[in-house]
Amino acid sequence: MERGDFIKQSAKLTGIGLIASQIPGCLKYNDLFYLGLYNGTTWSNHQLVVAKSSSGLGLDTNYVDNPSVIKDGSTFKMWYGGDNGTRRILYCESSDGKNWSNFKLSINTNNLSGFDNISTTDAIVIKEGSTYKMWYAGNALQIIYCESSNGVNWNNYQVVLNIGASGLGWDSASCYGSTVIKEDSTYKMWYTGNGIQILYCESQNGINWYNFRLAVGSGAQGTYDTNASSSCTVIKDGSMYKMWYAGKDAINTTRILYCISSDGITWKNHQLAVGINNIGTGIDSLHSSAPSVINDYGIAKMWYRAQGASWQILYAESK
Repeated sequence: MERGDFIKQSAKLTGIGLIASQIPGCLKYNDLFYLGLYNGTTWSNHQLVVAKSSSGLGLDTNYVDNPSVIKDGSTFKMWYGGDNGTRRILYCESSDGKNWSNFKLSINTNNLSGFDNISTTDAIVIKEGSTYKMWYAGNALQIIYCESSNGVNWNNYQVVLNIGASGLGWDSASCYGSTVIKEDSTYKMWYTGNGIQILYCESQNGINWYNFRLAVGSGAQGTYDTNASSSCTVIKDGSMYKMWYAGKDAINTTRILYCISSDGITWKNHQLAVGINNIGTGIDSLHSSAPSVINDYGIAKMWYRAQGASWQILYAESK
């Protein structure tokens, strides 16, 4: 049986509960079977999916960037950065992850006085039960938390990681570009400290964080991240944590790199995953970065920020 046919058959079984049950962005596995990812480094089907001005709201006329995607039932939901001189977080939906509609303003500015009155960006969203939970970056690149019942209208705003939160000097200038998963009763976050390294921390409620560690420093891969490692996405795939992150090389070109870990803190097997010039039309001729990856029935699906003439959002998949 071909892998594609096997995935389709497994998806049918999954749908009626014989093998596994789906949760947003990944698969819940049991002791009998788990459809993990085939690989995280070979990507194909690159295409532009959200261009600047796609929303039609006039809020993303300069550029779009930094997608965060989950699969909620049969619907893909994306939160992304839109810029028209002010950066805000916008929302859209899709049935296939490629064609997007229902664009709305999700996070405006001025939710917390003095913290996000200029800019809101770098959203990461998970869904827990019926509640959407978001962490995003404010003006001075602090990380702010909020909640929603519909993914569009948010409340309970509060700063959860301010500059210098680690107490170790790794984030003394900025903290942003986070990704969060919940494993059992523990929230686990990886975020960018000082623009050059990826830090790790844990929480029992998603608000108060502890156990700060350095996860991926600049130069971890050695060629494509010599200047910086930043803006990552992490999923738990079976017993392994898998990370895709932006690496900045010696001439400040960014590409998406991949690595794995057994504990989420110590990472190895750093490799190039998505370079530049994958489409060949100049859309991604300069940079690729800020990936968001989900496991959709054993197919890895990625949305990422690419730059040619401007920042736009591309899609790719790994089978």
